[in-house]
Amino acid sequence: CMQVLMFLIVLLFHSCAGYKPVGVNSIFKKNSINSVVIYQTENDSSYYNVAHYFSSSIIRGLAEVGDITIKNELDGSINESVLSTRLISSLDPSDAVTTEAMKFIDKSTGYESSIGTRDGFYINYQLGYALALEVVLIKNPKRNADNKKVAPEVLFKRIFPVSFKLNNVAFTGGGADSQGATNFVMNESLREKAFEIAALEVADKVRRSFEN
Repeated sequence: CMQVLMFLIVLLFHSCAGYKPVGVNSIFKKNSINSVVIYQTENDSSYYNVAHYFSSSIIRGLAEVGDITIKNELDGSINESVLSTRLISSLDPSDAVTTEAMKFIDKSTGYESSIGTRDGFYINYQLGYALALEVVLIKNPKRNADNKKVAPEVLFKRIFPVSFKLNNVAFTGGGADSQGATNFVMNESLREKAFEIAALEVADKVRRSFEN
């Protein structure tokens, strides 16, 4: 049941306020930027197949910005820009996924259907994920042959931490019809949903940083 799965995602996020149009004090207005090319997010983190969530969230956020044209490629025109993003993990790879909580399972806890005749044991109940998104905005990244005085300029470079906790075990009780404590085959769907929400949250932070 997807409702049960959703309740098992424990996220350390502030509530998303949604995307708002960037105002007159945005970094784009201040630097007379007319267009932006948004590169696909590079993934140098320890997590596989998650970069597309961040790419789409960043594009979605900047699509709400007034007076900015999102282009597919650079053409060397004056006052164009490029936004590049890159996922990175903690400096210590062992911190990429951490065990936040464990659960002891045995017959006395009501999970006979899970363990059968085996002795009790501990399972990883909750995992913590930690990575970061590096964001770089460059004005005039492509030097135009007709405007040799126009040089590339880094306007914004910042690393945004991303973290959340995810329950990877369902506790359904120990009745006759119960599945007991089950490590979900659907863990991957939980993980994907968690990263999708994390990407939306950090994209909102990026947008708000561009407003200040």
